[in-house]
Amino acid sequence: YFKNIGRFIEIKYMPQEKARGLLAEVNDNFVVVTFDEKIKEGKKNKTVSQRVEIPFEKILEAKIKLSL
Repeated sequence: YFKNIGRFIEIKYMPQEKARGLLAEVNDNFVVVTFDEKIKEGKKNKTVSQRVEIPFEKILEAKIKLSL
């Protein structure tokens, strides 16, 4: 995972969840994925940056997504 820091990644982890975003950090016990989420606030959309820590034990599948 260390060589893929800064790339877009899609991770499937337990229980039946997905995280798709930028691989921001890799630790000894977990990986950190950051992504932007749009939230509707009144008539305008607001973009909020989310950060998810996923332990290695819960990861079922991880794929690097190429952006062209």
